[in-house]
Amino acid sequence: MGWFDLFGRKRIVRIARVGTDRIFLVRDLTTAATLEQPTARVVGPVPAPTCESCGKPLAEAVIATGLPGSDDGIWNEAPFAVDGWVCERDGRLAYPRPIEPATITSFGREGARAAEEKRPRDADWWLTRMVTDWPGFIAGYADLAQALAARLRVESELPSDARRLIERRLRATLEGAVTGYWENPAGTGPDLAAFTHILLAEHLLGARAFEPAARALEACGRLEGVPDKLRERRAELVAYMNEERWVFADAAQIVQPYLRFSGKAPAAVDTPALRTQVVRATETLAAYFDEHPRHWQSGWTAAMAAAALDDPERALEAWRKVWALHPAEAAIVREYGLELLRQDRIAEARDMARDSTTRIPGDATIWCNRAVVELLAGDLDEAERCLASSRRLDPDDKIAGILRRKLDAYRAGRPLPTTLRELERSGAT
Repeated sequence: MGWFDLFGRKRIVRIARVGTDRIFLVRDLTTAATLEQPTARVVGPVPAPTCESCGKPLAEAVIATGLPGSDDGIWNEAPFAVDGWVCERDGRLAYPRPIEPATITSFGREGARAAEEKRPRDADWWLTRMVTDWPGFIAGYADLAQALAARLRVESELPSDARRLIERRLRATLEGAVTGYWENPAGTGPDLAAFTHILLAEHLLGARAFEPAARALEACGRLEGVPDKLRERRAELVAYMNEERWVFADAAQIVQPYLRFSGKAPAAVDTPALRTQVVRATETLAAYFDEHPRHWQSGWTAAMAAAALDDPERALEAWRKVWALHPAEAAIVREYGLELLRQDRIAEARDMARDSTTRIPGDATIWCNRAVVELLAGDLDEAERCLASSRRLDPDDKIAGILRRKLDAYRAGRPLPTTLRELERSGAT
């Protein structure tokens, strides 16, 4: 239990309340930085200490550098909240105070509620209090780390210095949890242990700290009894490391705003400098797929990016390459078929569509797409059969419903479209 003397500096503190708790609020950064983190839980009951100056028992309070939702620099620079005792008159304080498990659990509930309600700063405060009262509480560290990660995601207004502080704190929280587990694994289940290791590895990979990320994944691999979902996530991260997938991720982030998706207008590649950037990223994606052909996402993104550059030959080359290796991947089949239709390559689109329905027979959209191709090829009977298969799999598909009405009109004598553009102008897709 630590003793701290703020005598003569009472102007830097004030008393506040959070619910029924009295908060001894330290409002000076220099003083806040001197508050030491407890290293062990205090087991009670422990009588209230006596003030060394006035001889009176200290009063129970929470010693903190901010309140829930704190938005100032003191909390970000020196986040601290712990249950202890204070003498308001003489500025003496002592902590930590013994806290029962039920009370610690209540702090966790408050933090979880704040997280669910999208109040990550409130969650930060409650979970910081929980782990400061109970050092080594692995579940608390995991929850706090997620609250800190949420702050980084949602607080776009954070200054860069504050963001770096939170990032360092997030890493330290996770590293403390992992270290604490291996020092005392008793009482922590393999699911929580693995989850914490994976959170640390994900954060380190995001920060491009590859060596410590590899150590976290290696340690995770030594855990026994880990649930399948977490083992699979670890395997994904190991593959990310081994295949240097950050190369793909960085290039994909560059091209993403310019990709063409149904119902979404892409950004325009409308300056020479921007075109150069997107071309380089597209080449990076294509090269990455050549090196890692099992990673179909890189081939798919390279083809989509080539199409966004209005480079039809490059786009078709990319699509043919990725489809040849992953012909049963629905995302590839859909976009490759669409690109063929945009380029009026109806016969090639029909060959690909017929192949795809044999490989992916349970996907309604694949059958519907093939019905469109058969229609454009002039085979209404085959289009009818494909559309019937699509409707059986998904009776509520809107595109299939529109196509159903158009087929009826074509049966009745309306001139058949021969290109995707004609079909789109008619409102059939």
